[in-house]
Amino acid sequence: MQRPLRHVLTALALIAVDLAVYIIIGLLLMDYDDSYDATKGTYWSMRSMTPHQQAVYIALHVWHGVNLMAMGYVILWVFRKVKSRGPEVPLLSRFQAIFRH
Repeated sequence: MQRPLRHVLTALALIAVDLAVYIIIGLLLMDYDDSYDATKGTYWSMRSMTPHQQAVYIALHVWHGVNLMAMGYVILWVFRKVKSRGPEVPLLSRFQAIFRH
């Protein structure tokens, strides 16, 4: 398989896994909506959640953090690739050159 195609397929697979994790967490959080009891606390407060729901809620925020770090890494990678091409090359040509290799 050609190298650029492999990179594109890898990126698509990572995006699919990321979406699958969000879907699973969303389905698990539906349990909280179904069993919310206003007498236990305000909506989305930790007091109104069971330990399992709290773990899922925390996992959602951890996954947000993982995604933010991944986006930061990708932005840094693109920035370094563009910067390494040199100032004499127009910006559009730099981006095109990045994805040729």
